Amino acid sequence: SVSIIREGIEDYSRAKLDQQQNNEPTSAYIDGKWENTTSGNLRIGEIVEVLQEEPFPADLILLDSELPEGICFIETASLDGEKTLKQKNSPTFTIGKFNNKDENKIGNCVDIFDIKGECICDQPNPELYQLNGKVDTTIDGENLKFPIDQKQLLLKGAKLKNTKWIES
Repeated sequence: SVSIIREGIEDYSRAKLDQQQNNEPTSAYIDGKWENTTSGNLRIGEIVEVLQEEPFPADLILLDSELPEGICFIETASLDGEKTLKQKNSPTFTIGKFNNKDENKIGNCVDIFDIKGECICDQPNPELYQLNGKVDTTIDGENLKFPIDQKQLLLKGAKLKNTKWIES
């Protein structure tokens, strides 16, 4: 009976943490405009903006960042205890698509181009930093196909560091 009580307390704690994480505020491009929402309301395919020092609200694929060549740096201490920053890279076809060159505005410029596509990747597995997939997309009317891997993967709970903003 002690074991059942302990498991019940652990389940309650996990449910409470899940609820807290699902209510974290985030910004997403929904139905043609930027909206403030919560991480629990995000849907597959929505473009999400994350600002420096914010945790990623879901598992994401990096599309662009404010840094040259679409790179960003993340800290995964909450996932693996590692405080060393890891570099992530945008796919070459999406670099610069979100950067409006306006110093007074951070990101939020997806409406200057048209992007549609499908991402096909591995099923969830126990390997934390493994991803194999491909993206079939149309950007500004041009059909493109490119691979994605762990270099573009941003895991929920990791934090954006040394980068003002990313779009994913």
